[in-house]
Amino acid sequence: MGDGDGDGEGAVDGVGEISYFVDFRHHKKGIGNLLMRHLLEEAKKLGYTYLVAILLDCNTGSIALLEKFGFDKVGEIPKIARIDGNCYSHLYYGVSLI
Repeated sequence: MGDGDGDGEGAVDGVGEISYFVDFRHHKKGIGNLLMRHLLEEAKKLGYTYLVAILLDCNTGSIALLEKFGFDKVGEIPKIARIDGNCYSHLYYGVSLI
């Protein structure tokens, strides 16, 4: 492995997954914007080239925040999560940092 023979080693170097949570009592105060701005700046400084976020389709606030900062929906697994008798899809959002 790793001898450059096309085995894929290192193929996703520079890819990171992001996750964040803002308590409901503090929504609509700009905290998510500050967190995202800082996260993107630091990710670039650390050499990340692509970021992925995985979230449920019912999380409309997070979807709006990701899209505001240039993330695009890149995938979906339909109705994979069950919460309180409801089915939700996993959404995959991504953004290139280069």
